[in-house]
Amino acid sequence: MMKAALLFLAVVVTAFSPLPSQAAGGITIENAYSFAVAPGARSAGAFMTIVYPPSADGTTIPDRLMRVETPVAGRADMHTLLIEDNAMAMRKVDVLPLSPMGTMTFSPQGAHIMMMELRQPLVAGETYPMTLIFEKAGPVEIAVPVRAPGDIPEAASSSLDGEPPEEKGVHQDMMEDMPEHHH
Repeated sequence: MMKAALLFLAVVVTAFSPLPSQAAGGITIENAYSFAVAPGARSAGAFMTIVYPPSADGTTIPDRLMRVETPVAGRADMHTLLIEDNAMAMRKVDVLPLSPMGTMTFSPQGAHIMMMELRQPLVAGETYPMTLIFEKAGPVEIAVPVRAPGDIPEAASSSLDGEPPEEKGVHQDMMEDMPEHHH
């Protein structure tokens, strides 16, 4: 009886551990978070790092993020920030190609997921489900922790501009060739 109880406890603890979520294509989602928003807020951002095997030649797009779903919002759009006429501009994109470099960071100052038509307030200390759907790897389900405003995870704060400096040129070129929608 004691062994069965310990086995059950081990399964429960393992199932709810905050380990990165991984898809069949080797895509791992790390350091996901959102900031708390007040009741009545209509939008909120989601941030994370997507880690995946880099392309062998350093130029091939390994996969594409096709869409994002979450029950806490009417829709979840992928946005990128670009500099146009010396000003930052936020752009909604229908499909987001992953950088050939093996990692892509979504941050408040870069590419991010913008949840619109929030159905509930995001409260610090809680989590909510989100599914990222990739073209090749398929769906990756994650639990997104809600943090107090300004409480940026240490791992995310090292790359607040959206992606490591060595990826900026490559990813910027990919974004310029992409169909875009203004919102």
